[in-house]
Amino acid sequence: SGAMASVFPMVSGANKIGVKLFFQKIPDLAVRYEEIEVALRKLASPNFIKFDYREGPREGAVWGAEYTPYLKMEFVQGVVLKDHVIRLSANHDAQGFHNLAEQWQKIALMMEREQIAHGDIQAENLMVEASGLIRLIDLDTMFVPSMRPRGLRCVAYGIPAWQHPQKELDESHFNERLDRFPVLAMYLCLLALSADPSLFNPQAVGENEILFTKDDLRDPHSSGMLRRLSGSSNIQIRRATEALVRAALGPYDDVPAFSGLADPDAEAKDALQELEGAIRSGDHRRVCGAWKPVLDSYVPAQSLRFQFDLAHKHAQKLQRFCQVAESGDDRKLAEVWLAAPNLEQCACSRSEQVAGGVSVAERGAQAVKRVKGMEAVRQAIEAADRRKKETGYYQGSEESAVVSAWGCPQYDLASSKTAKDALWRRVEEAEKRLSALREFELAVGTDDDEKITKAWQSAATFAPAFVHLKRAEDATARMKVLGHFLAQLRQDANDDQALWHIWSGRPDTGQCKPAARPVPQLGGMIPAQRAALAGRRV
Repeated sequence: SGAMASVFPMVSGANKIGVKLFFQKIPDLAVRYEEIEVALRKLASPNFIKFDYREGPREGAVWGAEYTPYLKMEFVQGVVLKDHVIRLSANHDAQGFHNLAEQWQKIALMMEREQIAHGDIQAENLMVEASGLIRLIDLDTMFVPSMRPRGLRCVAYGIPAWQHPQKELDESHFNERLDRFPVLAMYLCLLALSADPSLFNPQAVGENEILFTKDDLRDPHSSGMLRRLSGSSNIQIRRATEALVRAALGPYDDVPAFSGLADPDAEAKDALQELEGAIRSGDHRRVCGAWKPVLDSYVPAQSLRFQFDLAHKHAQKLQRFCQVAESGDDRKLAEVWLAAPNLEQCACSRSEQVAGGVSVAERGAQAVKRVKGMEAVRQAIEAADRRKKETGYYQGSEESAVVSAWGCPQYDLASSKTAKDALWRRVEEAEKRLSALREFELAVGTDDDEKITKAWQSAATFAPAFVHLKRAEDATARMKVLGHFLAQLRQDANDDQALWHIWSGRPDTGQCKPAARPVPQLGGMIPAQRAALAGRRV
């Protein structure tokens, strides 16, 4: 009897069978056994017992007043593994243990290859026939690949002395990895006993245990048995012990596949597979992390050494780029980006972000464009300054070219600290000159000498303004006369002789708009009228 069912030996015709009655409800039992039966029939392994699942009023068995599901099973002529171990140990049968360990290794590799798991590996769930064949019984907890989309959970924790300390009864642990830890523990037990059958001490372990207790697995470093095995002269035993201790101390999901222990190159093969996947991804940082020390001496990996070395260079360049990106120096960024090796081939450059929330690839392309834009602005400035040197005046087309190159949306130089530090002062000067020209042209349009004279002061070094040179000179001359006239008024408003002398020096001053405006400081006097009065008086 077990926690959820009892098995009864029976005779059916000339055959002896086992009948397993379930007296505790197991979730989705019919679904589980349907999938298990299909998988095992396809596998056709002699290590699993044959069975026939029945349930319901028509086929189920009567248990008390209810119908209960049951299994009609092949009857195994043999003993449970624990009893077999007792007998072999008593006979000091090292070869018998060796045969068991070798057979268990094949069973473990077969189950791993087929991605199936028993779910409750322990000393009482394995039987050994007289021929030495190991048979797996009690398949209620078994996992087969077709169960994966069903969302099923573990139905039994198992014996603590055989299970990983972090095993949980949830959906995440119900998969093909279910047996990894107990399979390793069982292998180490049989392997160690094949070297020294006297290791088995029935007084030191429980009913379902062989060499290890649950305390050994929960605290491996305090386990006398595991310390003893880790010092074995047998390298296989040492490797298996190290693997079990490492698995017990680590997370449940990190328990390695048994094939890694059985195949000396398994770790290198797994590492090579990981490396190849990283190379296919184009993620050079992942490639760098995928080269494990075990690959250094693994011949099949040497053909990928060049790609690893290249990935390492990419990773170094990526790190350098990210460091420079912090400074915002577009020239240095463009230099790093354009240098070999080409970061555009690295997937990291498209996924990793730098300051500003843009990817490395986007920032690299942006820096290259900005450097190109800075060069265009620099060339425009050189051309403008060269014409200035030749003619003595700034030219409109050249100054406009400077501003246009700076403002090109493709370059986005206004967002570049590097461009601002190197070029903005000269670009700003060009903008001010163009703005002064626009103000001068607007002032000319108003025909207001005061505005024209003021605007001319800023536009006088700009060649395009010379189109209105005569107008500017006339306005400046008239405003000069008007200024002297107003100064004389403030000094002596009654000196008609002095006033007329000033005004008559430039008779057209009267055509100046400011001369016809009242001057608040002089009591609202209009300069042109006062000049005319002074002229009549003189």
